[in-house]
Amino acid sequence: MPRRNVEHWLHAMYFRLCLPFPWVRDFESRVLRPLNLITLFRLVVHLFKMGYPASWLSNILNDLANGEVSSTARPPREPVTDAAAAKKLHSPKPISMRPFATEYRMLLSLWRRLLPFGLLLQKAVEEQLPDPRKIRQFQILFTSISEDLSASAARAINLPDIDTKSSVLVFWNRTVNGDVPIEGNLREALLDDDESAESDSFLKAKLQKAGRPGSEDTVHVVSTTQWKADNSIATFWFPEDVVEGMVSGPDDWVVCIWSTGSWTQTSSVAVGPDTVRSGDAWC
Repeated sequence: MPRRNVEHWLHAMYFRLCLPFPWVRDFESRVLRPLNLITLFRLVVHLFKMGYPASWLSNILNDLANGEVSSTARPPREPVTDAAAAKKLHSPKPISMRPFATEYRMLLSLWRRLLPFGLLLQKAVEEQLPDPRKIRQFQILFTSISEDLSASAARAINLPDIDTKSSVLVFWNRTVNGDVPIEGNLREALLDDDESAESDSFLKAKLQKAGRPGSEDTVHVVSTTQWKADNSIATFWFPEDVVEGMVSGPDDWVVCIWSTGSWTQTSSVAVGPDTVRSGDAWC
């Protein structure tokens, strides 16, 4: 593929991993997608082994770390993207992905030593990458879980833990954004693509306070999580200074489990020393 097509394809994959299109609420019509942002780095390694230049791939990884990327791709508009839609080159447009930027930069910091080529990053990006020694494992105890996330409900239809593999953690600053809506389409609020769908004005208005369509300082979305249904504990890795700021800082934070299948909230708990447990450092 030419360079611009490689960029288009990887941008589209990034958007799909961060903002998958909701499935129709019918178990038989679901599209399984138990993937997270690590998939993007595996694809980059595969492309390099196929012969694509390291400079192309390095530039793409660098651009995504800025939290906003100019792209000819768009987040998915259907549950399944056909070939024509996947190949369509839209007019280049800056698309903000700031709520996903903290996790992405953490993964970039960890994966750069595993990549089969060196990364040439902008100074501003280098300065924002967390030190792997300051990335730590955390656990969050949830006290109430919606039936949508129940493993027993999934097993009843022969689809074990399907919802847990299609869920993300969303850290929400209530001081800036106000209360987390119990109902509403979070995907539309985070979606920086006015062409694709009608916006949920209620949610988007809250996020606009922090900078459209949200700020990495007031909203963090984490896809690389592990869920234990038997004890209602979510485990994830994150920069320790970010978590410590949410736990001990002056602002009021809440963490929610959101199903990316329906983009609805299934559980939430206040972020504090009683609910967030600190574990081992990455190295």
